[in-house]
Amino acid sequence: MALLFIVLTLAMVFKPVPVPSDPSECEIAQGKLIDIQEGVSYDVIFKIDGYNSKFYINRGLENGLSLADLEKLVGQEITIKYPQYWTPLDPSKNSIHASQLEHGGEVLYTEIKS
Repeated sequence: MALLFIVLTLAMVFKPVPVPSDPSECEIAQGKLIDIQEGVSYDVIFKIDGYNSKFYINRGLENGLSLADLEKLVGQEITIKYPQYWTPLDPSKNSIHASQLEHGGEVLYTEIKS
């Protein structure tokens, strides 16, 4: 019984973030970008005014994003679409995986395979 609990717990911890197949499956965060920075493993981290959570694009700098270009968006309205998921590593959702980044109606980054 204890082994089953351990296996299930490990499965939840190491379960990958789901990749939505359609933008309509995503939650949406919109607002003024107040901070952007490089995270560990080439992640791009966004802070949006009015949200306690930070949003990140996993390995965004390895996937064609430029921190210098994205820094130009600070102070402007952006939209982030992200999957609804939960992980025991971050139960309070302080760090949310972004699946799509938009600015001015233009998709700047997406991993959504529609």
